Amino acid sequence: RHISDGLQLEKDDVMAVNAKSEERKGTGFLTKAECRTLIEGYIEKEELADASNRGNILVNGPLCDALYRVSKKDKKQSASDHDSGYPTSV
Repeated sequence: RHISDGLQLEKDDVMAVNAKSEERKGTGFLTKAECRTLIEGYIEKEELADASNRGNILVNGPLCDALYRVSKKDKKQSASDHDSGYPTSV
């Protein structure tokens, strides 16, 4: 839920209310294709496609958090193993 809030995704899309399978409707269990559609829509809405380097996506704060934020538990366990720098594009 925190990721969908941060990216300001439509609740109905995240909850799979339009899922083809009746068992998945409203559960929030998304297929790979549904996840990809949500992410592509976010990238388009936020204009994150890098015009100077085709195939790269610029990473804004909410997307960076969604992709790279480490939980407090993981941060404590591996504080010395992780580089704390976040990427600006992928």
